[in-house]
Amino acid sequence: MLAERQSVLREKIHEIRSASQKAVILGTVQRHQHFEEPVYSTKL
Repeated sequence: MLAERQSVLREKIHEIRSASQKAVILGTVQRHQHFEEPVYSTKL
């Protein structure tokens, strides 16, 4: 039971980390160039 909870926690932490990394990447992309196409957001 405890191991299950830990693995779920790890998955959640990983999701949060990857989401924040995507946000950072999106932020830098938007800062460097103002684009009208939503291509970057779909690829990330």
